[in-house]
Amino acid sequence: MTNPETPERITTFEQAHRVGAYELARRWADRSLLPMLMPREKAEAAGIPVREVADELEELAVMAALHGWLDGWMPINVHRSLLAGATVEQTATAMGTDPTTMAAAWRAWSAGQRRLWQTYPDMDHTAEHDRVAAILDSYSTPPREPGR
Repeated sequence: MTNPETPERITTFEQAHRVGAYELARRWADRSLLPMLMPREKAEAAGIPVREVADELEELAVMAALHGWLDGWMPINVHRSLLAGATVEQTATAMGTDPTTMAAAWRAWSAGQRRLWQTYPDMDHTAEHDRVAAILDSYSTPPREPGR
């Protein structure tokens, strides 16, 4: 369902961010909302609508805002994947990165969550976060040789 307050044209990051991630994903995936991407001369010769400045700005604003939303949500899905039983390697591969980068993103997000719980103690999920931290710590700590 489309939000009735969604502007017809989005040409700034702020407009796009206000629309929300799901509407942005729908807009970006629906290629019929923008004229076909082709050189102006060919489009005009074929009678195809030409992409104008507003079309280019809309696509850029939608992509930038959607990137921001998804980048912020990825650590949440790292968290859920590891709690569900995925390995660190599987989770990093799904994210398209290495385990060290993935762990750093999760740790930054988790630190923010822990600060939030100081204000909203009813939302505290410390035990969950400690479990994920232990999974990541055990992965990043090299195995010890016996007797050391």
